[in-house]
Amino acid sequence: MKQIVQLQLLMVFGLGTVASGQTLQVVRVQTDDPAGYVAWAAESADALLGGNPGAVTTCLPRFGGEDGVDAYWVASAPDTGTILSLDLNGPVVQRETGRVADLRTVVARDIFLTVKTGRAIQPGDSWQQIAFFVDTDQPARYLELVAELERGFHANGLDDVFMEAHTMNSGDYAGKLHIAMQAPDGQRLGDALDASATAAWSNFARGDFNGVRRIVRALFIECTTHAVNP
Repeated sequence: MKQIVQLQLLMVFGLGTVASGQTLQVVRVQTDDPAGYVAWAAESADALLGGNPGAVTTCLPRFGGEDGVDAYWVASAPDTGTILSLDLNGPVVQRETGRVADLRTVVARDIFLTVKTGRAIQPGDSWQQIAFFVDTDQPARYLELVAELERGFHANGLDDVFMEAHTMNSGDYAGKLHIAMQAPDGQRLGDALDASATAAWSNFARGDFNGVRRIVRALFIECTTHAVNP
């Protein structure tokens, strides 16, 4: 029985470099070999990017993952129309996905819209993040709090920690927000989480988030960027 795997590939624009208003296509994949699938993603990155600006990134969950989900694969574009008009039957896509046809089955695709950018990325960069799937009836206020928390990190010795935000526009989490707290490694991510929970400057520690949002899911993941086109 194959394991269900999600991989995130940011193709056309990178995970940390997408601008507000850009769109992500999140692809759910089933595979028995996550490591082999990540290796394929790394090998196929340059071909899939072609001459387009962007990046290829894979992410693997560490704690709190969705049932049977072992990784993430996402494509980003400047707008939703570009995502919806992608030719998944194009020769390059068919050639590269054909190489992994026996290793994976696509289960579903979803669309996220970027509403706040995160960290910048370069080829070979690795980082860790905690991702929150959030319900809120005050999205503007919630995003203000997220940006304020990021500013608190940067003003208090955690200037390598960033917050990224998306709205989820399809699938089981449609209508919810996806928030990622991103750091260079697990130690720095842990430091940021500890500070957000206890520091006097933290709006989270002060309780400002209370009543503004409800966390539906939280998971820790680690990511690596395989290729970037400026």
